[in-house]
Amino acid sequence: MAAEKAADLLLGPVVNVTISKVFEQLGLAVGFKQELIRFHGTLEMVRGVLGDAEQKGVAGRSDVNSWLERLRSIAEEADDVMDGILYENLRRKVAAKKQMLKQVSYLFTTSNPLAFRLKMANKIKSLNAALDVLNTMATGLGLQRRLETSLEPRGIQQTDSLLGEPSGVIGRDGDVQKIVKLLIDSSNQQPLCVVSIVGIAGLGKTTLARLVRNNDQIQGHFSNIMWICVSDKFDVMRILVQMLESLSKGHCENITSRDVIVQKIKETLEEKNYLLILDDVWNEERPKWEDLRHCLLGISKKNGSRVLVTSRIQNVASVMGVLPEHVHCLKQLKDDDCWSVIKHRVFGNSPIPLELETIGRENAKKCKGVPLVASVIGGVLCNNHNKNDWREVWGLVEEADGVLPVLQLSFSRLPKTALKQCFAFCSIFPKDFVMEKEMLTQLWMAHGFLSCERQMEMEATGDKYFNDLLSYSLFQDAEKDSCGRVITCKMHDLIHDLAQSVSKPQTLILGNGSRSNITADIRHLNLISDEGMAAVEIVDATQKLHTLFSKTDVFHNMPANFKKVRVLSFHGANIDKLPALLRKLKHLRYLDVSETKIKKLPEFITKLYQLQTLRFMNCYCIRRPLEGIENLVNLRHLYFNSEKLMPARVGSLTCLQTLKLFVVSQQKGHQIDELGSLSQLKGQLEISNLKMVRNKEEAIIAKLFEKTTIQELALDFNRKIDKHHARMRAWREYLEECRSEERRKHDEDVLEGLQPHSNLKSLRISNYCGEKCPSWMLEDLGNLGESTYLKNLVSLKLCYFHQLKIIPSLSLSNLVELNIFGLDELESMPPLSLSSGAKVQIRQCKNLKTIADSCLQELFIYNCHELISIEFGTLATMSLKEICISYCPKLESLFELTELPYLRTLSLEDCRKLRDIGGNLFASTCPNLEALTIASCYNLMSMPNLDGLLSLQRISISCCRLKGIGESLSTCTSLKRLSIVLCYNLESVPSLGGLSSLEELTIADCANLVSMPSVDKLKSLKIEIRGCGQLRSIGETLSLSTSACLKNLSMYSCDSLESISSLDGLSSLETLIIGRCGGLTSLPSGLSSCTALETLKISNCNNLISISEDLRDLRSLVELEITYCGKLRNIQGLGEILGCLTRLRKLHVGGFSAEQEELEEYPIQLEELSLIGWKKLENLPRQIQHLTALRELRLQDFHGLEALPEWLRHLSSLQSLHIFNCESLKYMEAIRCLSNLKRLDIDGCPELGGRCAKKECHCMSNSSDNAIKEGQHEFSDLSCNITSSDISDICLWNVLFCSRTCSQFEILKNVRLYKVHTMETKVEKQTSEVDFCNSRFFPKQLPLSSLPNQALRSAQGTNEAMFTSKHTRLFPSGPQGSQRQLWIHSL
Repeated sequence: MAAEKAADLLLGPVVNVTISKVFEQLGLAVGFKQELIRFHGTLEMVRGVLGDAEQKGVAGRSDVNSWLERLRSIAEEADDVMDGILYENLRRKVAAKKQMLKQVSYLFTTSNPLAFRLKMANKIKSLNAALDVLNTMATGLGLQRRLETSLEPRGIQQTDSLLGEPSGVIGRDGDVQKIVKLLIDSSNQQPLCVVSIVGIAGLGKTTLARLVRNNDQIQGHFSNIMWICVSDKFDVMRILVQMLESLSKGHCENITSRDVIVQKIKETLEEKNYLLILDDVWNEERPKWEDLRHCLLGISKKNGSRVLVTSRIQNVASVMGVLPEHVHCLKQLKDDDCWSVIKHRVFGNSPIPLELETIGRENAKKCKGVPLVASVIGGVLCNNHNKNDWREVWGLVEEADGVLPVLQLSFSRLPKTALKQCFAFCSIFPKDFVMEKEMLTQLWMAHGFLSCERQMEMEATGDKYFNDLLSYSLFQDAEKDSCGRVITCKMHDLIHDLAQSVSKPQTLILGNGSRSNITADIRHLNLISDEGMAAVEIVDATQKLHTLFSKTDVFHNMPANFKKVRVLSFHGANIDKLPALLRKLKHLRYLDVSETKIKKLPEFITKLYQLQTLRFMNCYCIRRPLEGIENLVNLRHLYFNSEKLMPARVGSLTCLQTLKLFVVSQQKGHQIDELGSLSQLKGQLEISNLKMVRNKEEAIIAKLFEKTTIQELALDFNRKIDKHHARMRAWREYLEECRSEERRKHDEDVLEGLQPHSNLKSLRISNYCGEKCPSWMLEDLGNLGESTYLKNLVSLKLCYFHQLKIIPSLSLSNLVELNIFGLDELESMPPLSLSSGAKVQIRQCKNLKTIADSCLQELFIYNCHELISIEFGTLATMSLKEICISYCPKLESLFELTELPYLRTLSLEDCRKLRDIGGNLFASTCPNLEALTIASCYNLMSMPNLDGLLSLQRISISCCRLKGIGESLSTCTSLKRLSIVLCYNLESVPSLGGLSSLEELTIADCANLVSMPSVDKLKSLKIEIRGCGQLRSIGETLSLSTSACLKNLSMYSCDSLESISSLDGLSSLETLIIGRCGGLTSLPSGLSSCTALETLKISNCNNLISISEDLRDLRSLVELEITYCGKLRNIQGLGEILGCLTRLRKLHVGGFSAEQEELEEYPIQLEELSLIGWKKLENLPRQIQHLTALRELRLQDFHGLEALPEWLRHLSSLQSLHIFNCESLKYMEAIRCLSNLKRLDIDGCPELGGRCAKKECHCMSNSSDNAIKEGQHEFSDLSCNITSSDISDICLWNVLFCSRTCSQFEILKNVRLYKVHTMETKVEKQTSEVDFCNSRFFPKQLPLSSLPNQALRSAQGTNEAMFTSKHTRLFPSGPQGSQRQLWIHSL
């Protein structure tokens, strides 16, 4: 009911927009102005009763609902009429501009003013008549005039501080600790500090606040703790009364004086610290909070009091002055935690039936981390063990109505009905869709949702609405650009469900396989299917459709009434042209054809005069730019990224705000003066090919210094050029040109004339050939030490400066990112005074020798071959936190005398001459270091002294000649991860016993390592030992028996390993992997004590003789692998053991010796099974037909298998089938019975395709209707069976095909071929692109010689060839012109 009410309220903005448009068009209404004025007045009267009508409609009055629907139709029709008037006005402006307006001899033509006035007058008269009827009906229905249409405020829903059952709260321990730490932080001595918990509804903000309130540390720290549920109304008096009641443990109803209340509270709390918890706060009015804050500051003068606030709205924290570091944004739970919540609600501590656990975990994933949903599911399923109900739980949850009403409140509290309309529109996007802020604003604008507020233009209003929805937690996962602006966001699945509930029935998404009814009520339609869809399916919706997103061509036989569309998006659609039908879309304001294969932008686009946004990004098939774009006088946003598609005369588009790219040339309409008239440009602008600007005076005409809202500017003096891909001769010629005196002076003058406005936040300059920087980069603003004109600059990138030898010493206090790339002549970096958090990257400056001391936070140096030294002086000491240096072969030393107390991360890679990293001074140099990485420093013979590095958490050492790691390692008590890889000289590692925080230990490819370090008395540990050929035993020094918290132990490719000590006592071990340990003859004892073991993998242990009987005691085991252990005995005993493993879900077995018999038993609950054949197991064991829960089956090396058995059909749950190296396999008819199969992989089954070449293929009489009929007799069994099943993902390896077989694959959606052998192939010349859209047969589509990086070879006496290619993309033709994707990869 609440959702329906919200949906009805969305009619208000429609009427408001119509009234606004009618008023705007009064000045253009020549000949019918009086009729329009009357319509405006009547509509205003109707709007007055709209609020009453909405309330009565929600109450269930069908006659009022009919009245509302008629009002919607009239408002939309009026909107269309106003649009028609506006379109005609724009058309005449364009004609007048071209001096083409003239008398027309025919009276009734579309361009005749009299005919147009008569037409509009008749339409408005008709609207007036309909509105009069509606007004009369309103009186008869008893509708009353109201001042405003708003939802009634909800009653205060009280919460309390009682925690209930703590065991029911799962996954929030880390959140509790963070909040507790913020609240009791002794370094914060403010008299009143506020901490805020923010998140969407249902995440558990109130529950988290309860956990904090009942925390022992909190209870001991604060003298008094008060809990107030604020809810909708932030009433300071009520809050004070409840504070007093909480302190006095009684009611205070008789006290009406605010001063008395405050004094009583003060008597109790004076000289005490307290914690005030304000739960469920919605207040965004700062004066109300300041009023309460003033009272709280007067109550207690003692420092250390805190206020904890929970809210769904991020702006609440801003209003209350919460510091950013004190805002805790609550995240979603993990899927496992959601399952624990469900499990606890349903079963408590009782055992869980195996068949329900799998279903339950799938349901937990659908919760998307929201504990409220998990709790509701658990409540619905409580005492219900019916598997069908568990599978269909979402229907039961909707019936329970336990989730959406909670979310509905966030929607109801949105302050404007237009904002609600913007939110509801977002339901047109599929779940998990990344919404671009710019795109969303332009879509809202196209539909008229953005009425200008307080003199703000539409884009500014849209930006405000976006931020409001983000603040209300209706948007999440916001991502920011380098300038700190939010550019994308997503909607949580539950919020998306809410948007759908309030937008029905006007919004519909049709995906693959969905067949929802498309009715005349649909206004917004998204066809996200990439398959052909008949246009007849959307015919019913065309008359009123306002939005159409489509991935395919739906315009075949489209009716003529398809005229009211405002938004049309073919982004990523499988189309190659735009239909002429679009020329009639006079209301169109948004058109997106990005990432399509269209070859031409049709001329009629320039007659869509109301177009506001035009996008054609990544349209690589278009050869010529759009001509006549100057006619689009209403265009505000233009997107393209191909230089060849740069349209001429964009300077005529005076409304233009977005122009990402401008390419300069001397052709008319492409000169830089076109930018001069574009005074409203905003956001990003890249100007390319600036070498075509004649001089400084011409550059000044662009008026960049006047464009106050340009925030990101890129200036490129060439067309896009990359020396890595350019021909060497062309590159040398380019460099010669760059070093000429004429080019040097030209570039300096032009750059001087391109002075931007000082508001600029990001600047990139590329391919500049001057020897000095422009004066506006060095201009002094005063005596404050700010030495640049660009005081607001946040990001600066200098790329390919071919003659610049010296960078001036910059002082940019707001700069956080400085990139210097490819400055070939630069020899030294001067001191830089940047923001305290600045990040500096220096790459490919081949002559750079020294870097001076600078104030910065992060320093990245890459590929500077001449770099000898880096100065770390006083400035670096104050700020530097991260250093990464790579590929600097002449760098010899670091940290000779410098102290870097704030350094957290140090990474050194491929610094081949580096011999010393501070030596014994290292610890005193970097006392707070947290991460150390050393790689490919071949001359580094010893580790620096780590003694005293108490903050060090991660060490990674690889490809070094270290012989040992000093004993000082044991003093790094905070170390969590230690990785030592490819250190061939390393013989030993010191004891790690003192590293109580160590969590991960990796030692790999250390060929001379003979012993392992001691790791006893550690809390939690994951150990991986790999490629240590001299290691003979593990356990004596490793002290496994005392490592009770060891969680993961992996040993791989240790050829000399003969024994592993007992695993007794490893009750926390979850994963044990042993592979390629040829010397191992038996598994370690004590397996039965590993009660938490979930994964056990044993493979390629050629001398392993027996499997321990302890295996049957591993009741927690979920995954077991025993493969390629050639000497293993008593395999039948393994079958008996498997029967005891009731939780086992994944089993991988096989590759045993010839004399071993097959397994007699397989656990019935298996979901994934991999079988590798051996001599006595050449065919599939019949026992697996009973594994009805099996989802994935892998078959390998079954050399006697000629046909998949018919009983395979019993595997009703099978979704993935992988068949590898089954040399005799010929027949695959059985897969046609696998109705749920979604993926098929085939590798090394040559007989499947070979039969086709021998003309043994035949048509199957009972093939599905999905199979292609034409030429079906030519297809092999393989292709017939694959294409007649419902498989969406095919992967074929090492298979021989001829043209008849391969043509069948044209109807598949996703085919990947690996090392495919083809017949009848002709060698043709090599090309870099492959596009065979018009071919029918595979060899014609794929000339082997046309593939880049191909490898051809002749087969024995046949016309076979083999190719390999990396990411070669083909688009074979398909039914009804649809195109599929065919990927070909190398192995």
